[in-house]
Amino acid sequence: MKDLVLFFISLLIGIGAVFGYSIFKTQNISQKLDKEKKTPKSRFSIESPPSETLKGLIATRSGTLLWESRIATAPAKLENTVPIQQGERLLTETKSQATVNFDRVGSFELAENSDLSFIQTLPVNLVVEQKKGKIKYTVNGKTPLSIKIRSALIAKKSGIIEIALEDDDPIILLSTLQGTARIGFNDLDYHSQVFTLREGQIYEFNSDERTAINTGI
Repeated sequence: MKDLVLFFISLLIGIGAVFGYSIFKTQNISQKLDKEKKTPKSRFSIESPPSETLKGLIATRSGTLLWESRIATAPAKLENTVPIQQGERLLTETKSQATVNFDRVGSFELAENSDLSFIQTLPVNLVVEQKKGKIKYTVNGKTPLSIKIRSALIAKKSGIIEIALEDDDPIILLSTLQGTARIGFNDLDYHSQVFTLREGQIYEFNSDERTAINTGI
């Protein structure tokens, strides 16, 4: 009789342990599924920019253009006109030119041998990087424009500015044709410098010496 009682007790303990483990496992699976549901999936895509970004239109073009898409590792000859999106790059070769329009920003006129990267095209602020050439930027005042040129950053809310730089020349010419602009950079002592570029003036920014001067022209 005693052995029978011990058997039933052992049986009940075993059933309880199995039942308890089953409940614990079910709860763990349920919690894991809930956690996976609550964890937001990243919307970042290398192939496509965020849906809210602005797209540019190549309004005019002549000669040979090179275009680097978001997923490309090097620019290639642009045969057909494509929308210009965030993360892309546009280049003009010798005796070539192009004009890119962004409705909420303005237009960018690339002269020959120019290189422009579209870093960010969000409606709150459009950011580009000019690596070489001469480009005229017309900003309509709806979305501010930031232009990276080597170690400096130009900010313009409205008006027209023309920037010219060459590969082997540290001097960058900044012509404020309409309105004003701001330039910011760190000098050689790592002190932040910010200047206002006045309308009708030509400024020289030396990327080697980290200085900006008004030529008085």
